[in-house]
Amino acid sequence: MEKIKPKSFVLVCSLIAAAAMIVIWFLPWRFQVNDDEIMMWLVSGAYTGTPESYAVFIHPILSWTFSKLYTFFPSVPWYPLTWFLVIYLAYLAFLIQIAQSRSTFWTKLIWTLFLFGLLIHFLFFLQFTIVAAFAITAGLSLRFDAFRASDTKWYKLYFSDIMLLVGILIRVEVPILIFFGIAALNLLVIRERRLYKALFIPFVLLLITYSLNLISSDQQFKTSNELRSSVFDHPVLQLNKEDLKESHSELYHYSNGLIDFHKNPDLEDKLNEWKTFLNSERSRQFSLSAVSTALYTYIEHENYLISIMLLFLAFTFAWKNKAIVLVFVLLSCLMVMLSPFYLLKVQIYSIVFLLFFLIALDQSSTASLPGILVKSGVTLLVLGICYHFYSFTQSSENFPSTENLEAQIDKLKASGIDQVVLVAAGEEYHELVFENPLPFQVLGWPTLLHSMDSVSTRAYLVDSATYANNKSYFKSMIPQPSSCEQILLIP
Repeated sequence: MEKIKPKSFVLVCSLIAAAAMIVIWFLPWRFQVNDDEIMMWLVSGAYTGTPESYAVFIHPILSWTFSKLYTFFPSVPWYPLTWFLVIYLAYLAFLIQIAQSRSTFWTKLIWTLFLFGLLIHFLFFLQFTIVAAFAITAGLSLRFDAFRASDTKWYKLYFSDIMLLVGILIRVEVPILIFFGIAALNLLVIRERRLYKALFIPFVLLLITYSLNLISSDQQFKTSNELRSSVFDHPVLQLNKEDLKESHSELYHYSNGLIDFHKNPDLEDKLNEWKTFLNSERSRQFSLSAVSTALYTYIEHENYLISIMLLFLAFTFAWKNKAIVLVFVLLSCLMVMLSPFYLLKVQIYSIVFLLFFLIALDQSSTASLPGILVKSGVTLLVLGICYHFYSFTQSSENFPSTENLEAQIDKLKASGIDQVVLVAAGEEYHELVFENPLPFQVLGWPTLLHSMDSVSTRAYLVDSATYANNKSYFKSMIPQPSSCEQILLIP
């Protein structure tokens, strides 16, 4: 077993991962945030009636490609299918690097189990930013290893560079963070010239695609959406919004996702005012308790991901590799320093962890541990992965049925309502996510779309918690009898 060939190891592990991916596809996996849902609705035509070639967060080239695929083959779920495929290919790229660089079976196995644990979690909860980070770090992993040869040219291309290009097209901000992060860590800690050489082509790809993004995207929409995001994702707002409920009620409603550019044409002017106000209040984030709140709020329920991270840290610290420990300390300090300025959501943690995973893999090629420690880690990972897989298969039992919601929407449409706006968590409409056309619309950045301007009659279906906490926002609307869990409001 200790002498298993790299090709055989890759084949077996890739087949297991492929089987897991196929099984997960038929489980109730979900998008982690509704940005993915909305972009899928846009490029598929479910939201506006026509496949849109601009999906805001992903590169215009990629969103245009999605729109064409949906135009010619509308029955295929191209958007999530692509994310599944990219995650699997990233897993393969990392797997090849692990099989080639690790000498013993047990060392290969524990690294692969960490990787497999990430694979299933990222498939269970699809999120385009994390998909991009997984693709970027996987592509860099093979590139860094290839540049160990001293005669490798700066401009040399590899087939695995496709992963880098795909990651850049999915979300251009992610490679910017990762590339500059690696360059900085290399300057401060690692100090290997090959890493700079290996980053040359990725930086070129980034510059080209970023330039094309500036030329081809809807700049007015992008500017407005960036302003929306700068306020909505402001840490002062999201981490202290209950303090603003009475003094700044409109801003409080906005923080709860009640964002309607169609209903409030002067909202952009208010956003500039709110941004100035929130910046002036940023000092409240410069305290130990505030930093602590910022660090755990958006990841405190991610028990499985936290466990994977902590176990991996214990695994890497056991090598007693000073460079890797110092990299971890610097990344941790960076997170603390950024906490007053950015919301540290699970996407950010995933990017930072994947960056650390990449560097640890690259810098520990000769590291070894006592067999008992490695085998204990393998046992914990297998048990954790099995439990996570099992618990997720049972999660659909907690999802409410959408049957009454569908009936209520159909009834409203039959009564002459042009548009139904649904304000609810994703679990409440999970069976409708892939409907085309989509029977409802949502608030938030989609209200910037011009297609919202032609609506004459509208009804709102609002979950009870949102309604209870934001009654003043809905004061101009009259509650009506509803046949679903949501409260029906008519303006």
